[in-house]
Amino acid sequence: MNTFYQWPPCKNCESIFPRAVLIKRICNLANLEVKVVNTPLPKPGPDFQATLENRLMGLPYLEMDGEKFKSSRQIWDHLLRSIKDNKVKHRLIRSDSIYSFITQQWSNECFINSLVYARWKKEENFQKFIVNVDFGSHTNPESIALLRKYILKYLSRTTIGELPTEAYQKLIGQQFSSLARVIEEQEFFEMFAKYPTLTDLYVFMVVQGFMSPDLEESKWIEETYPALMRWYRNMETLTQVNPPEHFLGD
Repeated sequence: MNTFYQWPPCKNCESIFPRAVLIKRICNLANLEVKVVNTPLPKPGPDFQATLENRLMGLPYLEMDGEKFKSSRQIWDHLLRSIKDNKVKHRLIRSDSIYSFITQQWSNECFINSLVYARWKKEENFQKFIVNVDFGSHTNPESIALLRKYILKYLSRTTIGELPTEAYQKLIGQQFSSLARVIEEQEFFEMFAKYPTLTDLYVFMVVQGFMSPDLEESKWIEETYPALMRWYRNMETLTQVNPPEHFLGD
């Protein structure tokens, strides 16, 4: 059995770690059966901080065919080498495009930090978001506070980390408006694509997090960007477990 170890989900989102969403959806497209293990916070005690740091660096990862894979590219390449079903292999090959590498990189290194800011730095969002995350029965306010401290320390090293709320709101307005403009007259983020590509999956991993009703941004996004919501709902369907083959053109 393939086993995927990740941070736990939150409301309407498969994991609080966006790249876990990306990896899980890649597995769905590959028709790979995966057991998901939601890793709790460490138990309180003298080893708590060291164990937490280790998990922050180590998660998520996928155990597959006796090996451990951490990056989406490692997983993608291994699946292409190991999958025997030609139809599924073709689905992956045609979804891997270099044409929007810059969009993928932007999602993975910039857009993702907007979501981190929304969840972990905005106080009202954080208080609503955190109560819907199950970190294990032994979790206490002190362990949650330390986890938040680590995440905000990471965020402070990014461009967005020190922005005041007004500047952050202006930035995500520009980000979502740009995405909505691109997707307005096409089905997917790769021009002329008839099926989800890796570019779509990278954007999706962040947008799914923003659509949690625990974030005040979710209602604004849904009301302001109908074209982006059309794409998002389509992606939810096409990259779910056992995606509909007729939509994917198999």
